[in-house]
Amino acid sequence: MADKHLFRIHKELRDIQRNPDPFFHLHYDEEDVRSLKALIVGSPETPYAYGLFTFDFKFPESYPNESPKVVITTTNNQKTRFNPNLYATGKVCLSLLGTWRGTAVENWNSAHGISSVLVSIQSLMSANPYENEPGFEEQKPEEKDNVEAYKRKITHETIRISALDRIDAYFNNRNRSDLPFEDVSKYLFMCYYRQYLATIEREQKLVKDGDKFVEMPFEGHGNTMMGTFQYSALTDRLHAAFKRLVDETQEWIEASQSPAWSEMESLSYSKMMAEYKQLVESKEFDGLLDLSLAFDKNPFVWNVSLVGPTGTNYEGGVFAVRVVFHKDFPTIRPRVTFTTPFHHPCVSEDGIPYYQPERMDDISSHLSALLKLMTDLPKPDPITHTNPKAAHHALETRKPSASMDKP
Repeated sequence: MADKHLFRIHKELRDIQRNPDPFFHLHYDEEDVRSLKALIVGSPETPYAYGLFTFDFKFPESYPNESPKVVITTTNNQKTRFNPNLYATGKVCLSLLGTWRGTAVENWNSAHGISSVLVSIQSLMSANPYENEPGFEEQKPEEKDNVEAYKRKITHETIRISALDRIDAYFNNRNRSDLPFEDVSKYLFMCYYRQYLATIEREQKLVKDGDKFVEMPFEGHGNTMMGTFQYSALTDRLHAAFKRLVDETQEWIEASQSPAWSEMESLSYSKMMAEYKQLVESKEFDGLLDLSLAFDKNPFVWNVSLVGPTGTNYEGGVFAVRVVFHKDFPTIRPRVTFTTPFHHPCVSEDGIPYYQPERMDDISSHLSALLKLMTDLPKPDPITHTNPKAAHHALETRKPSASMDKP
C-alpha cells in the first residue's frame, strides 16, 4: 500500500499523544505528517538541564523500513556544536539514523519509531557528553579538566542559546522556523526560570565572566562551541525575559477588555462565555473550587479558588488562582498563576504551575489538572519539579523510615 508509511506515522503519533512525555513536544500538520518538528527538553542534572532544543524530522516513503532524516535546528545559526553527536551543521550523528556506524542491535529496523529516535537523541544529551566522542569513551586522568570544561560551556550555551535566544527571538519576530513551539517554549521558560537562575548561581562559583571556552580536541573546522562566559549578562537577560512574559500576560488582560476581544458577537468571546456558564451551572467542581470572572462580562480572565481536599496537606486551605485566556485559546494555552503562596514541587516560587491537562482544548481538563496538584502524589521525575525545595521535602517525606524496615 502506497500510504502504508502514513498509517504507521499516524499510529505512532496517536500513541505518543495518549502517553505524553514531559521531555518531548511535537508539532505536525495532520494533512502531511511526513514532516515533523520536535522540541526536546534537556534532562535535569546534565549540562543540558531545562534547555529547549528543536529537531526536524523527514519521513521517507519507505518508512518504517528506513529511518527518518533528522537534523537539529538549535545551532546558533550553525555556529554552535552542542554535542559530539549534534553538529553545528544540524547533523545528528546516531547509528539508529544511519549517520554513524553501529552494531546490528544499534542500527535501524522497522521495530523502531519516532519515540525510539527521541529517546536516543535525549540519551546523547547526557551528564557527561565528552564521552560521546569516539575514542574518548573512557577518559584518561589528564583529560579530567577537559571533561569539566566541556560541561561548563555547554551549560552556559544551553541557557544562552536554547532558552534565552529562543525567547528573545520570539518577541523580536526572528524565530520563524520554530514558531510552532512559541507557546510551549514561553510556558516552559516561565516554569524553569528559577531553575536557570539556580544553575547560574552554581556555575558562577566555577567560572568567571570573561573566561574563554576551552576548545575540545575533537572540535574544529567550524564545528565547535566557542565563546566566553557571561553569566552576569545572562542573569540580567533572564530577569528581563521573565518580566516580558509577565508583561505579555498583562497585555492579554488589557486586550481582553478591548472591543477586539470583548465584542459580544466575537466567536471567541461567545465560546469562552458559554464554557464559563456551563462549568458554573454544571456544578462539576462543587465543593472543590469556586469560579468567578475577574471583570464583569469578561470571560477571558477567571478567578479560581481551589479548596484544599480533606486528608491532604492542603486541607482547610483556600488557594487563589488567576487564569488568563488568550482569544486564540486553545491554540495558545492559558497563563495560570497561583496568587496565594502554594508550596508544591510543581508550582514555582512565582506561582507558575507545571501541569498537563488531559485535553488542552478543554477548560475542565485544565481545572482538573490543577486540582490533582493537591490530591496526587508528585511525580519523582525532576523535569516536572519547578520548586526544588518543595520537591525535596515532598520526596523525603515519602521515604520509609528506618524503623519501618525492621522486622
